Parts: sequence; C-alpha cells; structure tokens
Amino acid sequence: MGVLVGGRSVECLLCRVSPVHASGPVDFTVHVYETHARVALECSDINEYNQCQTQLKQLYSSGLVGNEMEFIAYRILYYVYLQGNKKYTAGSTDMAFLMMTLTPAMER
Repeated sequence: MGVLVGGRSVECLLCRVSPVHASGPVDFTVHVYETHARVALECSDINEYNQCQTQLKQLYSSGLVGNEMEFIAYRILYYVYLQGNKKYTAGSTDMAFLMMTLTPAMER
C-alpha cells in the first residue's frame, strides 16, 4: 500500500483527479498529470504511467505548458522498455515517429 493521507492511499487519491477545463487554471491539470506520472514511475506502475503519458501528450499538443521535454525523455525510455515486450509490436514505429518530431532545440 502507498502513503496514506486522511486514511486513503495517495495512489487512490491521484486516480480520482479529473481534468480542469478551460474555465479553470489549465496548467494545474498538466501539473497533476505530471506528478501522477512521476509517482507511477517511482512505484513501478507502468500501466498508470502510460495512461498519464497519453493524457500529457494531448495536453501538450493543445498548447498547455508543462515539463514537456522531461516527459518526452520518459516516453523514449518507455519505448525502449517496451522493446523487450513480445506483445508490443509498434515499438520501433512509435520510437521512429517520436524521433522525427523532435526539433533541433529539443534534440539538445
């Protein structure tokens, strides 16, 4: 079990956070997903991390600001990790597409 806050695990609390829509502080939504993804990585919860990463990709592509470079690096490592999974067949394609979308500034 994870860390308890008010008798409930932090993992449980984070899973119930829903996106804040345009009428609210949208950068907060990115912050919540980034934090949740980091916690998932620290807890070796790859499936939960991937769900956060998927949502973060959409949030970044819609123009919201966050730690996009950090999470691009995590995504690259995730694709490398998946190379060892026989059930995952799109790994090299996903990695190639991601690498093609990097700008020169991002590559630094």
